[in-house]
Amino acid sequence: VLACLERLAGQSISVAVSTVGSEDGLLDPEHEAVLRAVQKRRAEFAAGRRAARLALRGGGHNAVAIPQNAHRAPVWPEGLVGSLSHDNGLAIAGVARLAQVRALGLDLAEADDFPAHLRDQVLRTPREKQQSGLEARLNFSAKESVFKAFYPMVQEYFGFDAVEVLPDMEAGLFDVRLRRTLGSHPEGAPFQGRFAIVERRLVTLLAIPA
Repeated sequence: VLACLERLAGQSISVAVSTVGSEDGLLDPEHEAVLRAVQKRRAEFAAGRRAARLALRGGGHNAVAIPQNAHRAPVWPEGLVGSLSHDNGLAIAGVARLAQVRALGLDLAEADDFPAHLRDQVLRTPREKQQSGLEARLNFSAKESVFKAFYPMVQEYFGFDAVEVLPDMEAGLFDVRLRRTLGSHPEGAPFQGRFAIVERRLVTLLAIPA
């Protein structure tokens, strides 16, 4: 998974992977975020923070605490942008300098068919509704990456209908088109993300250059 993630990220983004298991490695400001959480959530949170610190070190930065803000989003060191995700026993993280990458979103999911009962919630445009199976799963994962990339910039929640995602399964790419204005990005603005499937896991990444 790490090698796959490195290929997607390129040279400007430092990435890392950590296995979900123990709660080891949490620093003081991070403990507060999971004081009342169940053990599974604490273990996933800890794995994400371990991956984040590995990514920080890999990028030549200090491996500092990554606390949560009031909206439960990770707070990255000044001058950096990052993203975290975890699924099925694994956590991934990516970090980049804001001078190179304005926004970053990562998502990790099972490379499996998307549940039929969730299709209408996620697939919102006529072209999206033609997607099925793994394409629909990719749409969901890509939209998660889009949200993680855009939320720190716009500081507002937005739903699956805010963007259209069209995957190119052969090229390992997905096109994103905004269906509403998000921050300084107008309706209709296009972006492109990358994805890969490895060890029955789907990884999506959206990086918006500075």
